[in-house]
Amino acid sequence: MIGLDAASYIILGLATGLVTALVTVRLALRRFRSERMWEKKVQTYSDIFDALFHLKNHAEVQLKHFEEGVQFDVKYLKDVGDRATVSYNAIRKAALIGTFILSNEAAARLSALVVSFDHPNLDGDIVEELSADLQAVDGTVADLRPIAKKDLQQS
Repeated sequence: MIGLDAASYIILGLATGLVTALVTVRLALRRFRSERMWEKKVQTYSDIFDALFHLKNHAEVQLKHFEEGVQFDVKYLKDVGDRATVSYNAIRKAALIGTFILSNEAAARLSALVVSFDHPNLDGDIVEELSADLQAVDGTVADLRPIAKKDLQQS
């Protein structure tokens, strides 16, 4: 009888240890995935704000050129333009990926920015178009800051 009781205790101990190990592993994996997703969100928001900076810079440089007649080095203008193109594509990509990584609010705000860039209603006036782009980027930055903070605090 004592041998059976000892065997029962051993089996019970092993079963308890196995269940505890499985639960611990599952919780650790869940936490790991959650942390990885948070890191991905941080990187995505960082990339978005970086892209918005380059779009704003492009609009400001072009406005100085067209409104004030400021002459810039051709290489500098090309660099600013290239960065704006890459940034515009990054914003389009973030808007397309949308709620897979970003909050619904952030995805909607980026989509609105893309629409404003894709459909200007300014009769071809470059200064008005650049001013509208600058205003759209500034508005997006102002709207996106609290959205990003809220989204990153929830993760």
